[in-house]
Amino acid sequence: MKPNGSTEAKIPLIWLILLDLVTKNAERNERFCAVVLHKFSQILLEISEERAASRWGKGLLSAIGLAKQDDISIQFKFLCRSLAGYILAQLPEPKGECRTIRKAPNAPCKVGQPGGNTECVKVLMGLDFGHSQGKTKECAEAALKQIQDPTNSLHSIKRFVMLFVVQFYTKPYIKDTECGS
Repeated sequence: MKPNGSTEAKIPLIWLILLDLVTKNAERNERFCAVVLHKFSQILLEISEERAASRWGKGLLSAIGLAKQDDISIQFKFLCRSLAGYILAQLPEPKGECRTIRKAPNAPCKVGQPGGNTECVKVLMGLDFGHSQGKTKECAEAALKQIQDPTNSLHSIKRFVMLFVVQFYTKPYIKDTECGS
């Protein structure tokens, strides 16, 4: 499903289903779930960085105003990047060695500890998309605080996602999802 203005608010709800399945299966097959989470975080980062737009042909057409602009909002990109950062913070081992997941509050290897996931730190550095003020900056600060909080782990990922979804999207089905959490 390619994100655009009409599907943007629905996609995080699909992510929540995936994340719920991973959370439930993490006890049975932690290594597999860690790989799934890592791959999902990489997909989220690709969306947030809009890598497709940096190709030469599209970049040239954009420069002269002929390329179709992507319909992805900065809020959706922020949500992708912050969720990727949150997921990477729950995978304390370096890239390629995903064997454990932080599944419980105060699990070892908090963000910023030596030997932790260095990818997460890189993601967090660009969380505000260069905005020095406004809602994106405020949300970036809140996300950073949540990601670095040692009491948060995979068990609280739905709360993390919904914290920002309800701020960015006003669709009635989102309010229903929030009540059902």
